[in-house]
Amino acid sequence: MGKSENQVIADVRVHFSESISQAFCEYVENVALIYSRYIFTWRKGKKQFGYCTHCKHEYETDGLLRDGKFATCGWCGSECVLKASGRSRKHLIDEAYIVWYERSVVNPKAITARGVHVTRDYRENFRGVSTQFRTKALYLFEPGKGGTMIDHANYISEGKWFVNETIHSFTQSFAWSDIAGVKRFCPVEPIVAAVEGTPFQFSTWESWVGWGIGDMVKFFDLFAKYPCIEYLCKLGFREVVEAKLYGLTTYSAVNWRGGSLPEVLRLTKQDLNQLRESKLVVDPWVLFLCQQSKKEGWNFSTEELKKLSIEISNTRSSDLKKVLKRTTLRKMTAYLVKQQRNPEVYKHYRTKGEVLQIWGDYIDDCVKLNFDLTHERVLFPVNLYQAHQNTIQQVEVKENELLRAKIESRRKALSKFQFEAFGFIIRPTKDQKELIEEGKALHHCVGGYADKYAKGESDIFVIRKVEKPDEPFFTMEIKNGTITQCYGLKHCRPPHDVEAFIKAFTREKLAKRKSGAKLAEQRMEVAV
Repeated sequence: MGKSENQVIADVRVHFSESISQAFCEYVENVALIYSRYIFTWRKGKKQFGYCTHCKHEYETDGLLRDGKFATCGWCGSECVLKASGRSRKHLIDEAYIVWYERSVVNPKAITARGVHVTRDYRENFRGVSTQFRTKALYLFEPGKGGTMIDHANYISEGKWFVNETIHSFTQSFAWSDIAGVKRFCPVEPIVAAVEGTPFQFSTWESWVGWGIGDMVKFFDLFAKYPCIEYLCKLGFREVVEAKLYGLTTYSAVNWRGGSLPEVLRLTKQDLNQLRESKLVVDPWVLFLCQQSKKEGWNFSTEELKKLSIEISNTRSSDLKKVLKRTTLRKMTAYLVKQQRNPEVYKHYRTKGEVLQIWGDYIDDCVKLNFDLTHERVLFPVNLYQAHQNTIQQVEVKENELLRAKIESRRKALSKFQFEAFGFIIRPTKDQKELIEEGKALHHCVGGYADKYAKGESDIFVIRKVEKPDEPFFTMEIKNGTITQCYGLKHCRPPHDVEAFIKAFTREKLAKRKSGAKLAEQRMEVAV
């Protein structure tokens, strides 16, 4: 049985000291909020006085100091921004968000990170302003277990902690966050002190500082889950780690819980040595291609694999996997080359990646049409372009046949609602062709309702004059036994005589079925 949220929160908080360290306070004062030092000035007669928010001393200034300039405090020597005390301070609040790393107080092998929102608010009174500390997030990283994050969702939920399903960083850009636009810091020195003597010390974390991962919480979470991160980085497979770290796909090419490099990368030591000697940059896509080549007895050289990874980019991964379910990498490559040499194919698809994509679409069509893809003449058509055009047409015919059958079934079921009076007649739409012609003649969009009509999501009826039964006049949509819209030429509304007919139809055909025989129920009978 899993732990309750409250138990998880308690288990995380026990790793943190109750108070914020003096070193952290000094960092806030001297780095994160060093810009938040002001001398507020005022006049008494011909003399000017100032109040320093850093040392909290009041003194007579040496001459007249101008608002907005910099000046050195006569007491503490701090460089401060000058502010006229009489001017508005309604927006004068200084903020910063700092992620501060420390060692766990209960587990010497674990490290923690505390995300703190600090503020200095001068809006009400500039005297006696102190720094306010609000812990927004707590992170715990335990080797072999991964990371755990708890946070205050926002100021509204102040005082209540929530467990996050995944580790995320508030130092990255979160427009929705209550600290959006706030200056953010993650000093390196506390990390150095926190990881010393722990497994994290050798995780290669230093090489990731400044690589766009902000406060390092995602990296330490990844390393805590998968210690293989260390030797992947050290042995030349950094691009594989980078993809995982940035949330990119790794094509199931990596066994992150493997106990050795061969297990992690699913290649032998000999294979790995060969890759390193080739100096091939191995990202997850190249690794996937290497593994496919290995299955076929390494029938590709590293240079061929490098070239193939460029010619068929990772954006074609789904098409590649689709094709490789039915053939080998070598046969696939040979077929792509052959198709590129076909003038008609090359006219439409210039690159191997484009040919592969169309091949994947062609295979999908063959599956829909129940073609036997075990036959080479089906899987490897002589002219892929012509073959694909042919399957497109056949799929359209098959889908149209299904659509026609569904619409005909609906028409039969809804025919009981056909009604004639006052020289008008209303009946369900006959087929897709009538829907399209109706839309063209009356200049509205009912032609696009065929699929909804066939599925029973909408009931489409046409209103005709009795003497002109095939000439489009008005079109009506009914949902759940209620008329939702009825339009004629260019979306005109029904005139009085047609309105009277519609009321009679509603009374005779719709109102009588409200008590158990709604069109919605009919729709359930005929929807396929």
